[in-house]
Amino acid sequence: PFVYQVNQVTEVHAIDWETDLVSDLSAKVSDYFHSPGHELINFGDEEQRYLFLSSGWLKYLLALAGICYGLKRIQTRRWASFLLAIAVLPYATAQACDVPVAPPTPDGGSATLEDMIAAQGEVKAFQAANAEYLECVDDLMASEKASVAEGDKSAEERFALAAADYNAAVSREEQVAADFNTAIRAYKAANPD
Repeated sequence: PFVYQVNQVTEVHAIDWETDLVSDLSAKVSDYFHSPGHELINFGDEEQRYLFLSSGWLKYLLALAGICYGLKRIQTRRWASFLLAIAVLPYATAQACDVPVAPPTPDGGSATLEDMIAAQGEVKAFQAANAEYLECVDDLMASEKASVAEGDKSAEERFALAAADYNAAVSREEQVAADFNTAIRAYKAANPD
């Protein structure tokens, strides 16, 4: 939701936002399952915390238990079915594509060989993640194109936004490769042996 609004404001006011900034500000599914505050029990690495019981998971489990209870009772079955559909629908229709973060470019003039090799590995990992991202966006574009063919007017704008994201990702990958090649040339100039 945030990305859509930012893209609209950007178009209207001609603001140049970086894709990484918008992606960092956007909510991810895991954000709904754990709270960023202090936890009573330390579950370890922050990236893995959403896999464990937290206040977000507890709320979803209680809601799911309430819906299951409602489905058992004949008097509340329709209402519980409606709530279940509302709870599941956003996750079933979510086609979020995670934008990979571009690696930093080393200073070729002062970097060591180990720094350059590590940077090359980061660039290759970025290119692999970007290929997955492009495939995800391509699938999203195909879905939106099918919706346009079915007469969904709002899908045209979503298709245009997805196409812009695709083009930006291709440009970002080309820029990362060009910057790394420049760093390699600077490294070779500083280390002629």
